[in-house]
Amino acid sequence: MSDNNNKTKRMSKWVNKSNRSVYYLLGILIVAVIIMSFLDKNFLTQRNIFNVLNQQSTLGIVTMGVAMAMIAGCIDLTVGNVLACAAGVAAIAIARWGLRDG
Repeated sequence: MSDNNNKTKRMSKWVNKSNRSVYYLLGILIVAVIIMSFLDKNFLTQRNIFNVLNQQSTLGIVTMGVAMAMIAGCIDLTVGNVLACAAGVAAIAIARWGLRDG
């Protein structure tokens, strides 16, 4: 019975430590946003937030693909190489075959 109590205590300590680090990171992010909003009047504007989200869309798509590969058990961390190859193929398609976006 005491073995289960020890496991529970160790698990609760681990959870508390991991939650603590998440709260620290969230606090640092909030402080950084507050400081940047005071330093630059355009930081928290709708246009800036839209630009940041637009620029991160590619990274989000790649991250979702990596997450799906890891969930499936095929841990493949060569995302940078695949992304660079895809950019090269797109450049060749535009230059040689006249393909355009849209």
